[in-house]
Amino acid sequence: MNGQRRTAGRGRKSSRRPTARAIVPSATALQYRGPSRLPQSAPQNDVFTTQINNTGAVASSAGGVINTVFDSYLQASTPSDWTNLLALYTEFRILSMDIELIPWNKFNQPTTNVLAPVYSVVDRSSGSSLASAAATVGYDSVKSHEPSSMIRRTVKMNSAEEAQWTQCGASPATTARMFIKLYSAGNSNSLTLYDFLSRVVVQFRGRQ
Repeated sequence: MNGQRRTAGRGRKSSRRPTARAIVPSATALQYRGPSRLPQSAPQNDVFTTQINNTGAVASSAGGVINTVFDSYLQASTPSDWTNLLALYTEFRILSMDIELIPWNKFNQPTTNVLAPVYSVVDRSSGSSLASAAATVGYDSVKSHEPSSMIRRTVKMNSAEEAQWTQCGASPATTARMFIKLYSAGNSNSLTLYDFLSRVVVQFRGRQ
């Protein structure tokens, strides 16, 4: 037609979504680059990857301090789903942890409920809480958050130590866990200041 060639499909974008196999890392992978929130449980041969959700609250101490530590293993193993999964598989490892914090007083802040700035860090080696705001300076991952703001932090498996498998029924070594830590001082004393939602992506293998 007038010397013009028609090319089928040119300019069209693919609407395909990543498959479960593309999302799930192999059992020998040492790094996780997938989503921190899974659209659905994603099986892959003898390996099963799923997301475990947990909720709770963050409160200030009697001195008005927040020094909370989110442990990826404890966040995964607290919900009742964990016991059921341990009965089905022989080993597990943690791929990522995503934490969201929602302030109680974002839209209604009474004068008796003071919320100070919050510092957050990702720690891959220690589960000890932060002793002060100055202790966050040594972390490349440190972030500061305005009072009454929503907070979200994510950490993903990124080393041979974090990628090691743990026998179901046993606690993983500290090096196989990931930690997100908070520190804030100058808050009202002994008050719940945040609700939190944790999403932990866990991989199991060795179906029994």
